[in-house]
Amino acid sequence: MAERTTLRSLIQGIAGAIASAQQEIERQQILNLGAFFDQALGPLMMSLRLPSLRHGVDPGTEDLVDIPLLTLLPHNPLRISEAQVEFDIELGGVEDGGELEAPSVIQETDDAHDKVAPQPKVRRILADAFNGAASAKGPKAHVMIKVRDAEVPEGLARLLTELNKMHGMRQAPPIEPT
Repeated sequence: MAERTTLRSLIQGIAGAIASAQQEIERQQILNLGAFFDQALGPLMMSLRLPSLRHGVDPGTEDLVDIPLLTLLPHNPLRISEAQVEFDIELGGVEDGGELEAPSVIQETDDAHDKVAPQPKVRRILADAFNGAASAKGPKAHVMIKVRDAEVPEGLARLLTELNKMHGMRQAPPIEPT
């Protein structure tokens, strides 16, 4: 016989999985951010040879501009905006003796608590997600998670502002003909 669980546990498991997925997205974004820094935590730089814009230099003079790599790429964090889970389950009976206290929106310490009618106990509904209305080939589930970019966190925005100030310029050595 297939294992049965409460519908509440099934929904809590799905919600927990979605929260874990968001945490994994955030962890990966932090790891990706770390790839733009060296072992001493200094920003990785790219030197670009550009025509000099300094006043009074000979035509054809070039400058090297050091630019932190982090400032050259977009950094929009991702957030899970929508999750949709579809699956076939068989609803079992109501569990005997499996009553739960209904969640109260009003705390017992509130003055209004005594004025509100007591909430009824909620009974647990059993669900079988493994044997339900599935086809002979086994249970089916369809999971769709949509992500969207979110606003850049203030800390990252400040870091990018400081790194943008680090763009340094120095005169480039002449290119030797080959």
